[in-house]
Amino acid sequence: LMLARWVGAAAAERLPVGTPPWQSAPLLDAVSSERLKQYPDLRVMRAEIEALETDAQLAQANKKSDWSVEASYAQRGPAYSNMLSIGVSIPLQWDARNRQDRELAAKLALVDEAKARYEDALRSREAEIRNLLDDWQTGMTRLARYRDELIPVAGQRTEAALTSYRVGKSDLATALAARRDGIDVRMQALSLELETARAWAQLHFLVPDERSTSATSRNTP
Repeated sequence: LMLARWVGAAAAERLPVGTPPWQSAPLLDAVSSERLKQYPDLRVMRAEIEALETDAQLAQANKKSDWSVEASYAQRGPAYSNMLSIGVSIPLQWDARNRQDRELAAKLALVDEAKARYEDALRSREAEIRNLLDDWQTGMTRLARYRDELIPVAGQRTEAALTSYRVGKSDLATALAARRDGIDVRMQALSLELETARAWAQLHFLVPDERSTSATSRNTP
């Protein structure tokens, strides 16, 4: 339903194709500076900076007098000699401190503001991706501990409690409690698996795999 918001009826044709490889390592170069600068929103902000820098350069040029020279030649009647006229125009910069200087300062301030917003957005995106990558790596480490230690130990305790109950050394409540604890451990592992897979999906949404994107583009009619 969320996909249909962006692609319309084509979303019905894009059915899930199985579990994504969320256990594989995400793009480790996801936080490279050059790659981050290719994000659409950052590219737009960069274009805005370039436009503002152009405005500032024009304001700088307006501070200089634009001299102009004109020449004209007039061919008159036989009673008069022909005439050649030359004119020089020199604009005067009146009140430059309150006009040209103020305009240039305002343009430069806009450039500085746009650059500051760009740097803040770049650092914010980098921090977001680093946090997701850290969440995925931490989740994979914790899942390995559940798989290699906690779940096997819980299973052993459950089996020991059931065996003790079968031979009459413990009551049914103890056996059921051990079994419930084992189930709780497996449920905790599943919840952690969900969180880790979600971090992987968010990371690949923010930093799509270029190889997968290219393959999808080739296969899309």
